[in-house]
Amino acid sequence: MSIEFIGMACALGLSAMGSAFGAGFAAQASVGAWKKCYANGKPAPFIMVAFSGAPLTQTIYGFLLMNFIRSAVEGGCDAMLAMFTGIFAGLAIGLSAFFQGKVADASADALGETGKGLVHTLLFLDCKPYESARSIGTEEDVALWSGYLHEDFNAAAEAGKDTPYYSPRQKLLFGVMEVWRFLYALTMVVAFVCALVWFVQMLPAAFASGSRRRIVPWFLLLALLGAALLRCAMIAFVEVSSFGIGTATMYLATVHPLLILFTAVTHLQKEEL
Repeated sequence: MSIEFIGMACALGLSAMGSAFGAGFAAQASVGAWKKCYANGKPAPFIMVAFSGAPLTQTIYGFLLMNFIRSAVEGGCDAMLAMFTGIFAGLAIGLSAFFQGKVADASADALGETGKGLVHTLLFLDCKPYESARSIGTEEDVALWSGYLHEDFNAAAEAGKDTPYYSPRQKLLFGVMEVWRFLYALTMVVAFVCALVWFVQMLPAAFASGSRRRIVPWFLLLALLGAALLRCAMIAFVEVSSFGIGTATMYLATVHPLLILFTAVTHLQKEEL
């Protein structure tokens, strides 16, 4: 009996099993979120289709792993090592797909409720550098906040209103920050859209070449993009779970490095092709 084939079968089979469960969870949640959007008279975000298919990418990694094990066996790798590599690595990939589906499940539900997804993240919406709604807080609250910030907390309000008062110098600084946000968002959107177009165009050339040096990087970029999209949706989830108090904006820090990395690497790959 050639036990190395057990490893090859597990690499693909366990990955596909995890993808099946994960895609099932994500697809059910996406359908429910779409129904919720239509029931409330809102457009259904198409990005939920990507959530449904995200766990399926792990099957591709399982297929690549199976081929790597086969190449290693043909090169003289120990059969026992090949078998256990396929079993444990396939199990890890399958579990990754399973929980990816669970995350996509929660993300689709939250995105359907808030509508805050990729565009919301790219444009840094709801990220104003100051509070414009109202000025609130008791003396105890102000003292507590000032102690936390190690400086006086701005609790001043405009005359006859409950909206915060800001000095001309503060307004000038906030204006500079708003201009910086606008320029960054504009540049990021243009660069990301170009990278996305090139990423799609790279697929036929990568598979036509038959070279792993082109195919594997494309799938790694796909995983990077998928991770960024799921984190975009998790912002919506956090917004729901925090009752819309703005806590979600801090999670932008986990999304933009992934988007920038995807954009930069795609540009570099385009230059090589």
